[in-house]
Amino acid sequence: LNHRCTGIPKGRDAGALRTSIRICFRSLDVWLSEPANVPEQTVRPLLFGQQAGEFASFLLALGYFRLTLNPQMSDVKSTASQRIAVIQSQLVDHASSKHYVDGAAFTNWSNEAGKCHPARHVFPETTSEVAQIVRQAHASGTAIRVAGAGASPNDMAFTSSTMIHTTRMRRIVRVDPVHKVITCQPGVTIREASYALERHRLALPVYPSVDWTTLGGVVATASHGTGISVGSISAYVTQLVFVSGTGQIITINEMTPLSATVSKLLAATITASSPPPHPFRMLDAAACHMGLLGVCVEMSIACEPLSLVHTISQPVTLSDVQKSWAHKALLSDYYRFWWVPHTDMCYEMIGKKHATAPDDDTLSRVSVVSIGGPQTNIAPSESTAAAATSGSRQSVVAAAVSRPTGTAAMMNSRHVPLVTRVQDSANVLAQVVRREPHRVTQSQEEWEAQRAGLAATVARNLRGPWLRHSVMECLLYKATYVPRLLPAINSLYQKLFLSQPEEFYGTPREALTFDVLFKQHAMEMAVDADAMPAVMDALKTMIERESLYVHFTVEVRFSKSDKVWMSPAFDWVATRRARRTRTAPLLVAPSPTSQGTTTAASLGARLSASAFAQHSVKLAPSAESPQHRSSTAWIGLVMFKPYGVSDPMWEKYYRAFESLVTGKFGGRHHWSKYNTWTEAETAQAYPMLPAFDAMRREMDPKGLFVNDWARRWLPK
Repeated sequence: LNHRCTGIPKGRDAGALRTSIRICFRSLDVWLSEPANVPEQTVRPLLFGQQAGEFASFLLALGYFRLTLNPQMSDVKSTASQRIAVIQSQLVDHASSKHYVDGAAFTNWSNEAGKCHPARHVFPETTSEVAQIVRQAHASGTAIRVAGAGASPNDMAFTSSTMIHTTRMRRIVRVDPVHKVITCQPGVTIREASYALERHRLALPVYPSVDWTTLGGVVATASHGTGISVGSISAYVTQLVFVSGTGQIITINEMTPLSATVSKLLAATITASSPPPHPFRMLDAAACHMGLLGVCVEMSIACEPLSLVHTISQPVTLSDVQKSWAHKALLSDYYRFWWVPHTDMCYEMIGKKHATAPDDDTLSRVSVVSIGGPQTNIAPSESTAAAATSGSRQSVVAAAVSRPTGTAAMMNSRHVPLVTRVQDSANVLAQVVRREPHRVTQSQEEWEAQRAGLAATVARNLRGPWLRHSVMECLLYKATYVPRLLPAINSLYQKLFLSQPEEFYGTPREALTFDVLFKQHAMEMAVDADAMPAVMDALKTMIERESLYVHFTVEVRFSKSDKVWMSPAFDWVATRRARRTRTAPLLVAPSPTSQGTTTAASLGARLSASAFAQHSVKLAPSAESPQHRSSTAWIGLVMFKPYGVSDPMWEKYYRAFESLVTGKFGGRHHWSKYNTWTEAETAQAYPMLPAFDAMRREMDPKGLFVNDWARRWLPK
């Protein structure tokens, strides 16, 4: 295949293009029909090599077409579709996977922090290659930084010396279905890991907003999802393998002890008034490392059984959210909301895990149902739905080329109606959002008829990418010159996209990740969850007082606190389970005879008598120490860059919010986003910083991995 790929020309000559396509088809036939005999690495030059050029995705689309129509390959369609799905996810990162010439500029996805010009770009594939690069740098005193997908909208990865790219370190080493652990290289994306885990009926415990980021990046920055019982992804790490600043290969797991120097510093940090209830571990120090301890070349992450996630999203006022968020967060597995600045409206999502996916290898009915309006989310295509009626999973996998290993390949028995499988979660969610349970689609045929209906088709087309992306980006671009347009634009966006209740069923990745539209400046700060309502009030007042015109939306997510030293959700008492107190029992489950058809009157009566209606559920107060957090709320601000142009007010907006949350509410920055903190602010927010820095100096005595971004806040 490598030999054949050299025949792909760079030019646009029609004859040469036809020859190239024939070569690619021949290669694809070999690869798809004999996947066991062709290593995946040998086909990558076809898609990523410099000679493949810009039409790599076009060739992939032709491969899909050929795979679907060729009857001779029906027996390998399922396997081939899964392999193609991995390649497709890699194409999403094609821009960051390109081969940089030494000295070429590097920037991140949003280009928020400008660019850097590393003197050397290297693309290792193995641990030994990384060790050799680091040893050479250690001998010469050359600085190193590591770059993944480039999703962090700041200068965290910038350097003028050597930049190690992890785009070729994308190997999944193993998936252990017994102990529920995935081991992989740092360049593996969340999407790729999810595909691999779904084949073993597992899922990652945490899903950030986008799935094209690398696991190496999200672990290094303690990235998070949403759900008051879900910690940052770093809290689920069971083992890390580093190449230290001296070129040594160091494995850190739950049994790795701390050094004497670090232990001594910890003894000085801990006081009698605030002792931690758990022993300190080296893994807790290394799990959020920000690329400062060395090059992470392999990681193991604890997973969970794959489940069906049922979400209900609905518009609600900001004042209602501030009153009822704690109850909804406690009664659900996933909860988040978006506030639209310059309005009083929010849009909340409440999610519940139904159950572990059954082992039945047949296809279930999975859908997006809009409540009180047409559906707007992306659902399986009509070709997928048509194939589902035949009961053939292989034909479904071949047809659902846009979701080859997602929900369509996932779960459930067609012999059990979906309404039976999700009735319990539907009832719970209906009580949480204070309305009568919506009637779930009862059959595959009904769902197909609804999706194929004229109203649903028109709604999808009217609110499709052309409106959500193209038109809204154009309006925001106009607002960069006329900021007073923003209140009207925000209101329009809310009415178009955040005004209709919706239901969704899918895997955790499908339910919790979403389209982040276009390039943006991003800032996110973590505060104690109990302080969230006050922070939102203060933010709204600040915007009005400072006459700021800001973009939609402000996203608020929740997580449980953890014991990872440099995590923004760090808490002395993170391992205590009984951090929440309730003054009344939870809502009573519907009786079996009701079958989920609770009337509005009976539902209202139960709500009136419950803790939910009285707003009496409280999270434990933060009394044990200044660093105590019962749970964490993450408040994220967004200022888009339409056509690459920054709004003139974005930095003033971010600095004002940073000052507000830092001074009054003890907030902590998300490491991969906007951050202007110096050593003083960082030391005050992170009591474990001295011990972490001591460990960093032991693993990187020459400071090879320290760049200008780190020097701003590390102890001098």
